[in-house]
Amino acid sequence: MDPSLESIVYGIHATMEVLQSESRKCSRIVVIAGQDSEKKKEVINKAKSMGIRVEILPRAVFQKKFQNRANQGIIAYVAAVKTLTVEELIRSAYRTTDKPTLAILDSIEDPQNLGAFIRSAGALDCHGLILPTRRAAPLNATVAKVSAGAIERLPIAETASLQRAFEILRDEGFWIYGLDALAPGPCWQVDFNGPVAFVIGNEAKGIRPLLKKSCDFLISIPMSSGAESLNAGGAGAIVLYEILRQKRNAASGK
Repeated sequence: MDPSLESIVYGIHATMEVLQSESRKCSRIVVIAGQDSEKKKEVINKAKSMGIRVEILPRAVFQKKFQNRANQGIIAYVAAVKTLTVEELIRSAYRTTDKPTLAILDSIEDPQNLGAFIRSAGALDCHGLILPTRRAAPLNATVAKVSAGAIERLPIAETASLQRAFEILRDEGFWIYGLDALAPGPCWQVDFNGPVAFVIGNEAKGIRPLLKKSCDFLISIPMSSGAESLNAGGAGAIVLYEILRQKRNAASGK
């Protein structure tokens, strides 16, 4: 594997997800010598069974090389995250269900927030994520670690123009909902029982004005007076849960 096309994934769970993933190739894993938990041994054995090189380093060498990051004593070198086009993502979503849910992140620049959102999306039946190629956090090791492996399962598309992505989504039957703190309609009063794409913007600035105008509806998450705004992971989890709740209730006839 070309090292220039590799990234690093930290942690036991995230490394196991990489080994089980069909979308990214792992070239080697590196572990601290000794003090192996059962889960860590399971990852090492899995890698060896796949013919992946396992490099064992003394604790001092490992910590110096990886700068004492919260890595649980194990890292994996993997191919960069594979991304799709918007059209490919939509086709993938419709192969799963006729009422898919997609998320669009506009100008989320903090890898911790991006990773947290991906983790929520992976747990709450989101069928894919659309990111801009600019003004966005990179899909790096921090994102993978915070996502707890969900980045290996959630299809992700990148696009140079979110406006163009909106047009494609509408042509494919999606309604687009923008999350805005000042919107009068709370998210639980909106009918999400159909193909849904919802947009979350930067915590400080929200969705960019032109994109906000292009949304079909704006929705909010009412909060206590004086409370700070939620980060992308928290806000996204609330909206995704409401979408999931409505769709499951509709499917069960409630």
